[in-house]
Amino acid sequence: MKILAYATSETMARTLIPWVRLIARDFGAEVEAASQATLRTLMVDLEGCDGLTLGEARDGTGPIEEVIARQTEKGNHDLVLLAPAGRRGVTRLLKGSMVCNVVGRVSASVLVVREGDVPPRSILTCVSGSRHSLSNVRVASRLALAWDAEVRIMLVLSQVPIELKPSFGDGRPWGAHAAFLDSDHPLAGQLRASRDLMRSMGARGEVVIREGLVVEEILREMSGGGHGLLAIGTHLAEDFDPLYENVAAELIRRNRRSTLVVGIRASFA
Repeated sequence: MKILAYATSETMARTLIPWVRLIARDFGAEVEAASQATLRTLMVDLEGCDGLTLGEARDGTGPIEEVIARQTEKGNHDLVLLAPAGRRGVTRLLKGSMVCNVVGRVSASVLVVREGDVPPRSILTCVSGSRHSLSNVRVASRLALAWDAEVRIMLVLSQVPIELKPSFGDGRPWGAHAAFLDSDHPLAGQLRASRDLMRSMGARGEVVIREGLVVEEILREMSGGGHGLLAIGTHLAEDFDPLYENVAAELIRRNRRSTLVVGIRASFA
């Protein structure tokens, strides 16, 4: 697996090291650093790490998100590994989130490293009507198998009309009814397909349905469910309502655990 790693300082770069070790151990990794600070830290802490080769990505002119995007596409990296830049105040207002800007520019997967167990003991992945949702489940299941973790596949029936709010027609919401999974609703079919894919890959886990505000329900599950990693999708390849993009950006910003955005070129295959 080819990885591009970036952090704003050597201190932040150290937060990447457990993930680099883990990925190198289970998938093998060729890691290029997008900054000198990241490279110095990785070389000191990862010298002699099995399954890992280190190098420096070159082509470093311009805003950092543009540099990372250019290096990722030019180097055909499978994964971008990022420690959040921590932009605040006016800087964030003018430049936006560095991580979200990178996610919006690359087709590779992006792992945003925050607190939590490495490897995670449980992985939460979310599905919707997106064609890309099964890629999220496939990647989450592959990682769970490698790390002896459990998978929870979650579908949130939104109170905001991103899709038409479903019901049985008598006022009972789908999300509160056990028959949803066996229904002919399109999202039920997507959830069944996700469950069957997880099982066919040999991963352990379950599917759950929630009803409410999408971001809040996912964050509530992350904070209370013991999950160490959130795997969400990208809609770069699909013509989705901008609300979907806002959901992804909000999750990346507010989730306190690590977040994997599964790219169009899904990694960990």
